[in-house]
Amino acid sequence: MPLAEGRFLDFDIHFGYFSLVFRYELDPRRQLFAANDRCAAPVDVRRDAELASGPVLVRDLPAPQAGYRTVEATAVQSVELLEGCLDHAPSPDEPLDPESLDLWVRVRIDDVTGWVRPADLARLGILFAG
Repeated sequence: MPLAEGRFLDFDIHFGYFSLVFRYELDPRRQLFAANDRCAAPVDVRRDAELASGPVLVRDLPAPQAGYRTVEATAVQSVELLEGCLDHAPSPDEPLDPESLDLWVRVRIDDVTGWVRPADLARLGILFAG
């Protein structure tokens, strides 16, 4: 498998209507790949506005107890996924079940920016599937 720039492995996790690409750097002394970050920029994002429905909770921080604003999904004009973060960086050496990951996605919905969970992405028409 060719490495980017000779020392990086890009690890793609598909979540349905988008993917996250995590970058790992080769540690030559230990002969292991180490994660650079537990967050990644979403790629290949698709949105089906016809599937949008219901209220979306946009949180101030990626935490269930954080303050939030409610956005009505059917009134949304634009959605941009800014970054996706997991509770820990996934290992490229271990089997992965995307549905078992604790995922938060930072979004910009019209003029509101904050964090949402996969269920809220589905309400925006960005389907989540493992």
